[in-house]
Amino acid sequence: MSFFRSYHKGPVRENVGEAQEPPPHPVLPPTQRGQSSTPLPYSPSPSPESGPGGEVTRPYISLQQVTKVYPGPDGGVLALNNVSLDIERGEFVAIVGPSGSGKSTLLTVLGAMSPPSSGRVIIDGLDLYHLPPEQLADFRRQRMGFVFQQQHLIPYLTALENVLLPLALSRSDQKTARAIDALGVVGLEHRAGHLPGQLSGGEQGRVAIARAIVNEPLIILADEPTGNLDAAARESIFQLLCSLSEKGRTILLVTHSAEAASAANRRISLQDGRVAG
Repeated sequence: MSFFRSYHKGPVRENVGEAQEPPPHPVLPPTQRGQSSTPLPYSPSPSPESGPGGEVTRPYISLQQVTKVYPGPDGGVLALNNVSLDIERGEFVAIVGPSGSGKSTLLTVLGAMSPPSSGRVIIDGLDLYHLPPEQLADFRRQRMGFVFQQQHLIPYLTALENVLLPLALSRSDQKTARAIDALGVVGLEHRAGHLPGQLSGGEQGRVAIARAIVNEPLIILADEPTGNLDAAARESIFQLLCSLSEKGRTILLVTHSAEAASAANRRISLQDGRVAG
């Protein structure tokens, strides 16, 4: 039986339903994480509902009527068209759809890298694109990890040095230990001194995941992270992502692969910049 269909025991669901709440995740103080000394302003919860105990609940991630237009002739290119969706903390969500459907654009908007032309992106009560640029950068660095199809490893840096890059602004004296721990999570601590060119494609993918998790982010965004890998390497990468999801991380995965999408516990389909299912 394929790993993708056997790893998650629960049913795959479409763009509905609930997710389990993971254990609390500590946020390091500003002196350790390079956070701005100005507190991040929290927005009022959008359309809050009452939980079983009467407490106010809200989605962990909420996109509200998000539209993204890239400038160009004849009105530009409409990449996202009035997208609204909610994602709960700890979900493993596969974003699927044909080329040009808006998947990667959605990931960059969710990843605090590309502001929408209109609409709101709210994560954990924060209206992201209403934050000052410095605080938005702090949020992205502290809360998010990114994995890309091409990995973007620096070829003249070792695996350990590549994993250390997100910690460049940290004042912690434990940076190297944290990077080695991250390599340990992906099973590559013994390859810490190797350059990317001395690693296999699957190993490079795992170094990219170690780099993404070294800051202990709450959200991991992966854009076709296994597109250029063989079957064994793909299974290794998705096993890692599933393991991180089981530990409470929220995983957002863009993929063309139906088999890869089956590793997630929820699928969101895009078509022509709209949520199709």
